[in-house]
Amino acid sequence: MDTVYTYLTGQPILLALFVVVAAFIVYFILKKLLKLALILAIIAAAFLLYIYFSAENPEEQIQQILDTGKEKIEQVQKGAGELREQIEDKIDKPDVE
Repeated sequence: MDTVYTYLTGQPILLALFVVVAAFIVYFILKKLLKLALILAIIAAAFLLYIYFSAENPEEQIQQILDTGKEKIEQVQKGAGELREQIEDKIDKPDVE
């Protein structure tokens, strides 16, 4: 790595070529990322517009979706708690035959 640095600094034409190529690479990467961000923003806006125009009350629909998610999380937590209790009971009281 150090030899490459020394070689590039010793050859100004190669250094300029390296800088130009690196600048093009950075430019094209940023251009791709900008396109991706723009596409994701358009998709998000389309989804929000769909919710806004398809629902009679979009705030209510969004709240309903959030409430359903919270209910599912609570069900999973309750089931995990019951499973934990069953496992603890099995550990405390092993079946003896």
